[in-house]
Amino acid sequence: MKYTTVIILILVIFSCQYPQKKVDNDNKEIIELDSIKTDSILTKKEMAKECFQKDTVTAMGTSIKYSYENEGFRITWSDSSYKRSLDSLFHCDFDERTGTWDFVPKYIHETKNTVVLQNILYTSSGGNPAPLAYSSIILPKNTKGVVIEKYEILMTKDDYLVYATDLDSVFILNLETNKEQTILLKPRPLHVRSPTISIEKPRIEKKTFYLEYNSLKKVEDDYEEIRVKKSFKIKI
Repeated sequence: MKYTTVIILILVIFSCQYPQKKVDNDNKEIIELDSIKTDSILTKKEMAKECFQKDTVTAMGTSIKYSYENEGFRITWSDSSYKRSLDSLFHCDFDERTGTWDFVPKYIHETKNTVVLQNILYTSSGGNPAPLAYSSIILPKNTKGVVIEKYEILMTKDDYLVYATDLDSVFILNLETNKEQTILLKPRPLHVRSPTISIEKPRIEKKTFYLEYNSLKKVEDDYEEIRVKKSFKIKI
C-alpha cells in the first residue's frame, strides 16, 4: 500500500512539471496547451472577424486578392496577362470601445486599363473610426504602369475620377489618358474640415460635371450664406 501511494505521488509530480500536450489530428502537430493564452486566441478570432478582407473579381475579370503578412494586408491584382502587388502593407484594427479601424483599400471602380481602390484618408477624430475623407489608389492593368494615389475623393464615373484637395478647386482626372482638368470655384465654398464635405451632390452626366455648395455673399457690412449650383463641361 505504501509503495502504491508513493508511485501515485511520483506520477502526479511528474505530470505537473511538464506542459500538457494535445495532438491536432488535422494538422498532425503537437500543441503546447500551457503556452497558449486563452485571451489572445479570442482576440485574434475577433480581429480576424472584424477585419476580414474579401477577395474580388471585377466585372472585367480583374482579380483583387488580400494576403495577411506581418500584421498587415498586401494587395495583389491580376488578370491573365499580368500579376502585381503593392509594396505597402495596409492595416486594420478592432477596438471594443470604438469599433473597427479599417485602413485597407477596397475596390470601387474600373475602366478598360485601370482599377481604382478606395481607402479612408482620415477619420472624424482620434476616438471615432467613422471616415471623414477618402483617398484612391489607381492601379494600372499592366506590368509596367505607375500606381497613382489621389486624395480627397469626390466621385468616380466612367473614365473619370474627381477630387478636391483645395477649398476653391475641383480636379477631374481622366483615368485612361491621365489628363487632368482644373475647375475653379467662384465664389469659394465655405471653409470646413475637409474640402469634400463642402461640395455636395457631385455628378457627371453627358460629359458635364455638376455640383452644389454653400458660400458667403457680402451684403453691405455683413455676409449672408448662399447656395451655389454650378456645371462645367468636361474637356478631357
